[in-house]
Amino acid sequence: MKLTRRILHYFRPYLFQLVLSFLILATVAILWQAVIFSAKPVFDGLMKLGNEGQTESVVKVQHVDDAVKKPVRKIHSKSQDKLAFITRAKNKLKKWLEKKGWIPHLDLNRAIKGGEDIMVILIMMLSVFLLKGLFTFSGFYILGRVGFKVVRDIRDDLYRKMTMQSVSFFDRYHSGTLISRITNDVFLIQNAATTKIGDIVKESLILVILIAGVFYISPGLSALLLVIIPLNIIPFILISRAIRRATGSAQSRMGELTNILKETITGNRIVKAFSMEEFEIHKFVQKNYEFFKANVRMVLATASSSPIMEFIGAIVFCVVIFYGSIQIRNGMMTVGTFVVYIGGVIFIYSPIRRLVKANNDIQQAVEAFRRIFELMDEENRIQSPVKPTPFPEKVEEVAFSNVCFHYEKDDRPVLSDVSFAVPMGTIAAFVGSSGAGKTTLANLLPRFFDVTGGSITINGVDIRDFELKALRRHIGMVTQDTVLFDDTVFNNIAYGRADFPMEQVVKAAKMAFAHEFIEAMPKGYQSRIRESGVLLSGGQRQRLSIARALLKNPPILILDEATSALDTESEILVQKALNNLMQNRTTFVIAHRLSTIRSADVIYVLEQGKIVESGCHDELISQNGIYTRLYNMQFGVDSGNQ
Repeated sequence: MKLTRRILHYFRPYLFQLVLSFLILATVAILWQAVIFSAKPVFDGLMKLGNEGQTESVVKVQHVDDAVKKPVRKIHSKSQDKLAFITRAKNKLKKWLEKKGWIPHLDLNRAIKGGEDIMVILIMMLSVFLLKGLFTFSGFYILGRVGFKVVRDIRDDLYRKMTMQSVSFFDRYHSGTLISRITNDVFLIQNAATTKIGDIVKESLILVILIAGVFYISPGLSALLLVIIPLNIIPFILISRAIRRATGSAQSRMGELTNILKETITGNRIVKAFSMEEFEIHKFVQKNYEFFKANVRMVLATASSSPIMEFIGAIVFCVVIFYGSIQIRNGMMTVGTFVVYIGGVIFIYSPIRRLVKANNDIQQAVEAFRRIFELMDEENRIQSPVKPTPFPEKVEEVAFSNVCFHYEKDDRPVLSDVSFAVPMGTIAAFVGSSGAGKTTLANLLPRFFDVTGGSITINGVDIRDFELKALRRHIGMVTQDTVLFDDTVFNNIAYGRADFPMEQVVKAAKMAFAHEFIEAMPKGYQSRIRESGVLLSGGQRQRLSIARALLKNPPILILDEATSALDTESEILVQKALNNLMQNRTTFVIAHRLSTIRSADVIYVLEQGKIVESGCHDELISQNGIYTRLYNMQFGVDSGNQ
């Protein structure tokens, strides 16, 4: 019930359009009944013509054989033929056409000897079909627009929710899974919301009206059908459950497939360098087979619905034929009325079949909704306070006080009792072996994660008391893994701020030593750099990243191994750009190459999540401790020569 309410929440803003489309589709259902009822005078007329053609031969036979069976009894009163009003409507239309003088134009050799009645009936039927087509188009067009609006809102909400989540959220879910949810799952909802809901409404209304129609014609026989028709409900429920389970499994497998595909595409150079094409193909084929099996289970459930419904329909049809023949013999209905009744019963199973098919798609959409809401319900652990403290105009000091941290579902400490203070304008470097906690420490400052113990303060105020956007707006980052977007150079440097004057962008690029190679590109600052900047070298990508940070002009800067993946020539240019970037800023440098932090004001050495040494380069070398060991390992220098 809660899931249903959440789904309906997305349709509520478009309630008027929904009601309008439902009313139009209700008219379609009524017109369907009119089409079926209009067949009565056709069959009655044909039977009358057949009887008239055989009258002479019947008279000749009667005096030879007195044992000829009596003809079927006539209808004794108009009230017994429940569809007599259709004949009266036909006669009224005929009189109207005669009054307008159109009957002679409908002669067509008197409708092949059937009289002008046949042409009048055909005009009735064509008019009903025309109206039904117009109403069907209008109803589904309005409903389709509503469906696409709902899908747009769902996709927007899901993307907004994912984008606003904390970093730990993206650690919990594979990127392929997230991509699959926002593409494949939303597509299932789109299919249901734009067409299948319309089918459900239209076919349900047609079903109700058809059932009302057959009850009107023969209440006794229709009451008997009510005992048989509910046999559909049990397989309907079982099949719906099976489809939802199979859909959930199939969509999970699709997420895994998407993740493998993404990894193979983005890591294609590594795959080829290690000649692992066959390995990746085997991995993909295996997951694809699991996806295939999940889809087969879904096909098994959907395919079984139609034969079950058809068999139950056959039982109903046999009952109708048997009971209806008795009604005709007793003069309770004409052949035309009986044919209309049979047509109504047959047509009842047509919307039932379509409802079952639509329900199959609806069940897939419901499972997709469940998976999407599962993501939307993920709690964002990193939140702004209800009443945030204004961020200071000048950053005087950044301090870590007894900071402890461990990741979710892992109690092993990554940082333990870390304390230090960095005054304004200071360059503080952090070094240590892999896994010492350097990058984790840097990620705590912009609140990618929150500390599990202790506090981080700016000017004595806990960073958790600031508005999250305000905090991150005052922090710039340049990382080893440069992130660039498939956009122009200008938009990558200005990132989200198209209102930045070109002069400021060019100035930032010049300070990052990027202006020269940008100008050499075909369209300069308007050149597109493709996904992740694949058209640029590593050094060029890093300098664009530095230009972006310079344009942001933050008082606090984090450099996370910004030069570790560069060649010597690129490193020199990037280091010059970084020196420009670090001027007059409080800077945190995560360093792998110790040569890049020799000029740092203070260097902190981390070991197993704790600060074990601190001081400037010369002081640490003189201590002959861990920093000295790391320095000697990197440069191959004997400690005695330091």
